[in-house]
Amino acid sequence: MSHVVSRQPWGTVDIDTRTGVIFIQESWFYSWQILGARIPNWTYQEKRIFHNRLDQEIWGRWSSHFAIRVSGTSSFAHAFASKPLKLEFDIHWVLHGGNWHVNAYKVPRGASPSVYRSNVIFASRTINLYSLIFTPYEAANDAGATRRGFLAGPHEFGHTLENPDEYLRNSRYLSDTDSLMNIGHEVRVRHLHLILETLNTMIPRTEFHA
Repeated sequence: MSHVVSRQPWGTVDIDTRTGVIFIQESWFYSWQILGARIPNWTYQEKRIFHNRLDQEIWGRWSSHFAIRVSGTSSFAHAFASKPLKLEFDIHWVLHGGNWHVNAYKVPRGASPSVYRSNVIFASRTINLYSLIFTPYEAANDAGATRRGFLAGPHEFGHTLENPDEYLRNSRYLSDTDSLMNIGHEVRVRHLHLILETLNTMIPRTEFHA
């Protein structure tokens, strides 16, 4: 046994039992669209740049920021009882099927990120993204706090892991303005709840926690 894999509707969790690396991968099927009569269609090069840059931003914000610990009576738990496990994230561009259907809209240059707001619908596994997603902007939450340099891509990825917006008035984490699901850049242990729930079904007599 070198890999234990769980394929979920939202993505795949792969535990390398030799190295202790936990690999989270979502497969994304893109629908490339344009918003505006004079906007040229996506070129293949533009599509590659869009996906690869988004993949890098997600990896940079989410990967290697957590120490996953194990306990229990299994041989895996004994082997890694004193070694933190590494958590890595990836999005994979697929040409059919996929965990997520991604509508990628090309919008006019110079458009405002506050007008074209990317979003995720977890129930239908649908993602709506806009070509200006890499433009940093000043984000605000319902408590009146603001933060410059906000990037939407890693935040929207957090929604694919069933995390709610924390910038809303009814969020219990409204005051945590450093949180990626609020207006900040930092991931939190609570953002891993879906992954931990999955991990704790994968190896008998083994408990995972962050």
